[in-house]
Amino acid sequence: MQSVRRAGIVALLLMTAPLSAAQQVWFVPWKVLEPGVDAKPSLLAVYWIPASPDELRRSDLLTSRMLTTYSSKCVSMHVVRIDDTERINRFSSTSLPIVVLADGDRELSRLPNGNGILRAIEVEAMVRAEFDARAAAVEQALDDARRLLEQDDDAGAVALYQQVERQRCAFPREAKAARKALRRIAR
Repeated sequence: MQSVRRAGIVALLLMTAPLSAAQQVWFVPWKVLEPGVDAKPSLLAVYWIPASPDELRRSDLLTSRMLTTYSSKCVSMHVVRIDDTERINRFSSTSLPIVVLADGDRELSRLPNGNGILRAIEVEAMVRAEFDARAAAVEQALDDARRLLEQDDDAGAVALYQQVERQRCAFPREAKAARKALRRIAR
């Protein structure tokens, strides 16, 4: 009787033990877009058009730590329904599945279906490449604004600092530096 009780206690402890980072599951906050309804504006948007409802249920795009992290940095994640022909035609998609990375209405890049399976690692790389390019552009804008201040071009520096500050969701550290600089200029 005691061995059964001990085994039950051990099983209970194992079930309530915290998960390590490797064991944790990160669910991507995909929003299913209804046909005819526009997506909310965001810094970047990932549109996933799965080939079938089965793919939507089984894809590794549902549980990506990196995509979940990007979603907290103003990258919206949208699933386009298969019956949304208007949006599928807008993306000029003839074969599914595809993932499109967009900035507003402007398509930045896409992943074609290849062998009919989209992998999270491919989508993560696509988003990371664009995000890294934007991070470099933000850093460059800060450097250019500092240079303009040294040349007494306050108006040009203010415009660049405001551009950086508008991207505060994705680049909070850089936006904070831009806000501080704008306050110094305003004095």
